Amino acid sequence: MSGAQLLLILAISMMAELADKTMIAAILMVRAQSGVRVVTAAAIGIGVQALIASYLAYFVRSVVSGAVLHEVSAIVMLVIGAILAVVGFRHEEEEEEDLPTKRAPLLKLALVFFLAEIGDVTEATTAGFSLNFGQPLLVALAATAGMTGAISVGVRIGKAAERIPRRWLYLAAGGLLVILGILALAGVPVP
Repeated sequence: MSGAQLLLILAISMMAELADKTMIAAILMVRAQSGVRVVTAAAIGIGVQALIASYLAYFVRSVVSGAVLHEVSAIVMLVIGAILAVVGFRHEEEEEEDLPTKRAPLLKLALVFFLAEIGDVTEATTAGFSLNFGQPLLVALAATAGMTGAISVGVRIGKAAERIPRRWLYLAAGGLLVILGILALAGVPVP
């Protein structure tokens, strides 16, 4: 695989991840975790997911049809959006020093990113690149680097939004994901 192909995978993965549910997770997480911790957790969770997708595509070639993957992604967006909206409606503002999850275990944070990538367009893209280029490890590493770069942007956005009440962030994120889920189920291409 050429360097240009690796850069293509990195760039497309980063651009696809910029307006994604994992970006929303990063923006919300950075309010209670350090940015380095969130990016590290994202690299672990997304990296494992990219390895799985890349190797499954390479070895099985047709694990899941595109239609099924699309519907799973839409349902995941709807569920996560509904959960965030419910949390937003129930959330009472707390002082930052009273937050109980200042140091959640790194693997717990990584699991959030791992689960958020299930059925995601970047997972399908990673699998597609693996099919095209035939080198699943390099594809997974390039895709992980691109997606982690995008998460770093989300962490910066989250830090800048610290003055916005958490309740409004949850409501906005939840509402956006519910809308994207409905659009995806209706057949409208969503990021």
